[in-house]
Amino acid sequence: MIARLLINRGLVESFEVSGYALAACIGLGLAFTVTTKANIRVDFLTAKLPFALRAAFDLLAASVLAVVALALAWFAYGTVAQSVAMNAKSISQLQVPMVIPQGIWWLGLVWFAIVAVLAPLQAIRSLIWHDRPGFEARIGSADVQQEISQSGLKAQKDQT
Repeated sequence: MIARLLINRGLVESFEVSGYALAACIGLGLAFTVTTKANIRVDFLTAKLPFALRAAFDLLAASVLAVVALALAWFAYGTVAQSVAMNAKSISQLQVPMVIPQGIWWLGLVWFAIVAVLAPLQAIRSLIWHDRPGFEARIGSADVQQEISQSGLKAQKDQT
């Protein structure tokens, strides 16, 4: 905005840098989503099941998420490796080596994969130790009170 006021020209490079920042934030944000259980879940059917079946479905969902995370990290590495091999640079005036933003993006996806793999493993450990609250805290569905507290809203009974 300042550049537009002073030199009557916008900086196209700012869009490039903001795109790189967005990719890095997405990669790192995915891991945060796993740890806070902020991903979207449609669990109205599984909420009424006995704990054993619900735990099996939760483990299946967490395991599938881990496989997807590993696949994303694997294929993102292929993109980074190709950029290194080609010595790819952005086509803007900045001429940023593509390995820098893609490498940051890939590291975020690797972190997401690590967190996504550890979540079901820790949940299995909780099941082995008969720690049902620990299992629920790691990969179980958030109950209504947890969702309210995560959203920053106060519960109805707290307001009175």
